[in-house]
Amino acid sequence: MNSSKTKRLVVCALFASICFVVTRFLSVPAFYTKGYVNLGDVVVLLCGFIMGGWHSAFAVAIGAALADASMGYWIYFPATFIIKGAMVLVSSCFFRKSAGKGRSVSFLFIVLACVVSEILMLSSYFLFESLIYNSFAVAFVSLMGNVIQAITCAVPASMLIMIFKNNPAFESFKKSLNK
Repeated sequence: MNSSKTKRLVVCALFASICFVVTRFLSVPAFYTKGYVNLGDVVVLLCGFIMGGWHSAFAVAIGAALADASMGYWIYFPATFIIKGAMVLVSSCFFRKSAGKGRSVSFLFIVLACVVSEILMLSSYFLFESLIYNSFAVAFVSLMGNVIQAITCAVPASMLIMIFKNNPAFESFKKSLNK
């Protein structure tokens, strides 16, 4: 295994761990749904920007899904795994399209990537909860907490990405991952 593959594997493991810890421990119970609101999507969006691709989607998906499982929400494990992985893939597509041919990622595309990824999360969990609870009303109540989570995560993720995107050391690190 060459050094760039090893570095990518280590960074994926770190993202999985960070996503688990942030989702699990930076969460607030949502009394109205018996669920929780967390900051894990900040890590999901950062991973999409920093790495992108299937390997990072898997890393974040497993971290977020394991956080759900560790809090007793086993029924959400498959949905969280698919939804969080898809969020990384969607956001990284926006970042890659925006940054083509040596250009820096624009603020508009950063915000757009975060918004589209969070809309994907909102609609996917709404559909999933509508199916498992057999009720749009129950899913709608849960949607309110997910909207709070989406906004609470998209704003700091966008700010962090703006800070990272112009840092030469960060750009060098990012290029070393994608060799």
